[in-house]
Amino acid sequence: VSANIICRNHAPQHHIEMKNYINIAIIAIITLVAVSCGNNKSEKQTDSVETNNTEVTESNPRSYNSPDLAFFDLYDNVKSCEFTADENEWDTPQNISFNEKGMWSNMPKWDEMEIQMFPDIKDCQKYERNKDGYIIIHNELSDMDGLAELKYTWDNEKISSAESDSFLGKTTYVYDEKGLLQTKQTEQHDLEGYEFLLTTYTYSDYEFDGHDNWIKRNVSRTQYEIDDAGRKNFIGEHKFTENRTINYF
Repeated sequence: VSANIICRNHAPQHHIEMKNYINIAIIAIITLVAVSCGNNKSEKQTDSVETNNTEVTESNPRSYNSPDLAFFDLYDNVKSCEFTADENEWDTPQNISFNEKGMWSNMPKWDEMEIQMFPDIKDCQKYERNKDGYIIIHNELSDMDGLAELKYTWDNEKISSAESDSFLGKTTYVYDEKGLLQTKQTEQHDLEGYEFLLTTYTYSDYEFDGHDNWIKRNVSRTQYEIDDAGRKNFIGEHKFTENRTINYF
């Protein structure tokens, strides 16, 4: 029996409400950071920082230095990355660090309070990897679903989908021919106040640094509620900006 199954069977179905909201935000932000793609700049992006002369095409794809750098879509020898977004008022910067081998060095772990309250979670990790070292599961506590499991599906070193066994739902990602994230769509069922919520993020106006890592992009978020008859009811649209500050070894 796998450790994550053991934890899920014993995890309580309630938790501190405020902590749940924070955990949900962390899951969403980490997932967003993890699929932030930027291989090469397009011809229309004349304001981008000058890059090197290596041409990245479908027949000549660029590889990541490690599975963890692939998880965050970061090329070359990255030392740290700070991700910021102004999507919500409560958003805070997310800082990710790596060692010289490209491994995520400040990966979150269960804190002492969580272990004291839910002793069984010590038998599973917050992040689980496959045999090739790629992160495929993110476990997090939720007062609505106990231990929520978010599963990542990979395709050619990029995350193609993220599916949760909780109300977080399923997210799919669409990229262009150069590997840039174009849209992210999340389907959530039985969310409080909505039976079926469809959220689509559309990304544009990428800017890059000298390593071809994106450092700024614009985002448009649109939301629809889908009723029992399949009709889409428009909820709203919100535009914001995402930024990354990247340091290298």
